[in-house]
Amino acid sequence: MTVTSDGATERRTRAEETSGSNDRRPGRPRIRPRWAVNAGLVAIGFLVPLVVTGPYQRHLLVNAAILGIFGLSVAFLIRRLGMVSLGHALYFGGAAYAFGALSTHAELEIIPALVLALGAVVAVALAVGSLLVRSRGIAFTMLTLAFGQFAFTLAGLTQTRSVTGGDDGLPVRMNGTLFGLTARDFSDPVTMWIICWAAVTLALVALALIGRSRFGKLLDAIRENEERVRFNGSNTYLPVLAAYVVSALIAGIAGVLFAFYNSFLSLDVLAWTTSGNALIVSFIGGCWVATGPLWGALIYTVGNAMLVSGGRTEWQLYVGVAVIVVMVFAKAGVVGSLQAQWLRHRERRRPPVDLASTN
Repeated sequence: MTVTSDGATERRTRAEETSGSNDRRPGRPRIRPRWAVNAGLVAIGFLVPLVVTGPYQRHLLVNAAILGIFGLSVAFLIRRLGMVSLGHALYFGGAAYAFGALSTHAELEIIPALVLALGAVVAVALAVGSLLVRSRGIAFTMLTLAFGQFAFTLAGLTQTRSVTGGDDGLPVRMNGTLFGLTARDFSDPVTMWIICWAAVTLALVALALIGRSRFGKLLDAIRENEERVRFNGSNTYLPVLAAYVVSALIAGIAGVLFAFYNSFLSLDVLAWTTSGNALIVSFIGGCWVATGPLWGALIYTVGNAMLVSGGRTEWQLYVGVAVIVVMVFAKAGVVGSLQAQWLRHRERRRPPVDLASTN
């Protein structure tokens, strides 16, 4: 399955800040309001636990943040290359199990186990991606699903039960500290929210820098017309492989955070439904908006909790209906559609340009 912009992607508009530009002192750098607002939002994000005081609500926020980071990894491939993955649980659950096994069985401390787990994710992504990125469209989607199910089945075998725990799951025993934090600290929603919010910020900054770089522009060109990029003499295989590895690494970071917070792993973290959840939150929030998967994860997590607490055992039915409604009436996702409406409203309110005065 390939998702392309095909003209539906909303154009980015940049408003020029003209007020006070003549008063600006020479040589004084101008701070872009957009970056100032983003920095303010990041600072406010760290203060969320002061506003959300309920333990259960904080727990939901942490889960939404972890799922949102996972959704960012899937949405990155869709936005930059139009490639839909149904097997990213291989990296989400794989990183979680790798960290859990290294920490529990090998008794490594947190930092070495973390580095080795993410290194294993990169190595597996390079090996698997070298085969997958040769395909496009539905073939790529089905191959990712096949590799994901292969990992799920492998983890549940009797031969690997001593490492993964099989159907009984794997209790994660963490040794040492990370920035002075112990395993008990990671189970605290307030502490974990700060860690997850820092990870969200770093992921968004990294993806934004990639999008603005030559590498990001090349990925956009490959998405729009890969054949033309090849005819221009550019290699398309290595950039796509690199993008796949970046996406897998972000999914692996989300998986390690999941292991940090829950201290227990089951085979569900490797199931294709876990990959499906990341895809769902990406579509609900909007794949074409940087923060779309994060808002989609919040909507999905809170909505799911409300349905379950209300005694709705058929909550998956409501999720399916919500996805259908979004895909039919808001193809850019909830956040993407709201952003597009705001941009259209702002354009209508902008005064017309006097062409005679510009000549």
